[in-house]
Amino acid sequence: MRKRNKKDFEHWLLVRYQPKVFADAVRSLSPIQKKWVKATGLSSLLSFRMNQYPQALCYHIASCFDVNMSALVFGNVTIPITEEDVNEVIGLPLGGRNVQVIRSSHIEDAWRDQFKEYIKHGWKVTANMVCDAIKNSNQADRLFKLNFMVLMYNILIEGPTNPYVKQNILGFSGNLDQCSNYNWCSYLVAQLRDAVLTWNEKPDSKYFTGSLPMLVFSLIYIYVFFDYEKHSSHSTCTLIEL
Repeated sequence: MRKRNKKDFEHWLLVRYQPKVFADAVRSLSPIQKKWVKATGLSSLLSFRMNQYPQALCYHIASCFDVNMSALVFGNVTIPITEEDVNEVIGLPLGGRNVQVIRSSHIEDAWRDQFKEYIKHGWKVTANMVCDAIKNSNQADRLFKLNFMVLMYNILIEGPTNPYVKQNILGFSGNLDQCSNYNWCSYLVAQLRDAVLTWNEKPDSKYFTGSLPMLVFSLIYIYVFFDYEKHSSHSTCTLIEL
């Protein structure tokens, strides 16, 4: 087999985490944990089975995202990425309240405490650590809920540029047991637009932090499940395994 060289990885989208870490966590959930996920309004995520990003394709998809239009533009074909699309393609709640995040060092320190025997600096928590914490718990207590939200956030909404999970979602000011009341779709779209703007500055060296599952599934959703001309008649889509 030919050894790969640097050219083989040109125009590969740089990401810190593959989606398998979230898919593995979802597969491991106990019945009571699945019950909470459903009750809070995130039931669509229980079918998440995406394992790996096709990084060359993802580079092309991200390059075709028009920030001003909030849409994927392939020549004369335009695929809008709206709040409603996020709701129908990924299944995140489209509630009436805005998602607000207020940083709290008290909450962050309490959450990080579960990893203190593994890391010297509390903020250096990886996605695999969070996944393992979920796998090692059968309860649907507050710690589990925070772990689930952190992992979900880093894979589906906003990923990190360094090897450690973004922890800002710990400051979610809403009710964890009523996620369906909040507009996670608007939050995802806003983060996606910001991520593309930042990534476009140096696409071959900057890590992409936007929602790749949303971009990839949007493309699949339109061209596999529907004719593009009929994409306005969306129906519920089960996240397929990649």
